[in-house]
Amino acid sequence: MVITIINWELYQSGAGEKSTKESTKKNTKKTLKRHIQECNKNDKECKKIQEVNNICSGKYKFSERDKELALYLESLIKDNKPDYKFTGRHYIERWANEVRLMRERDKRDYDRIKRVMEFALNDDFWKYNILSMEKLRKQFDRLEMQMNKKKKKSFIDMELERIRREKMMKGDANEK
Repeated sequence: MVITIINWELYQSGAGEKSTKESTKKNTKKTLKRHIQECNKNDKECKKIQEVNNICSGKYKFSERDKELALYLESLIKDNKPDYKFTGRHYIERWANEVRLMRERDKRDYDRIKRVMEFALNDDFWKYNILSMEKLRKQFDRLEMQMNKKKKKSFIDMELERIRREKMMKGDANEK
């Protein structure tokens, strides 16, 4: 097992600090990259190191609004199950990054993402299956299609009900 200390130079003091910081930073990055390359992808320790590296290196680039949407998903999940155990220490950052990817790569806007998110976590089937932003992104098109189908169906049901009421009112008017 290899233990990598990130930002080691922050905890050191003394002469030649500037050059030590630079060389230590380079060595730390090299060691971390080498460890990740040698690492088995299924190893939990490696995944933790990769996640920390992604956050420290700024791989996750997202806006505050992306993070707000990630926190909103968390609150919707907690509404359904208040004691739900979220996995990973930095899941909000991962989720915010997924929101960014949905916006930039998938060309979806915030309101559209939010509507689908609300639909999914209020639907009797999907609220048990969408428990992360990654799953929401993966199932987004399917969710959106079902959401639109239900909207259309409810509109048709309302129209049929209105027509029935009108017929009943006409029938009552003809009897008088």
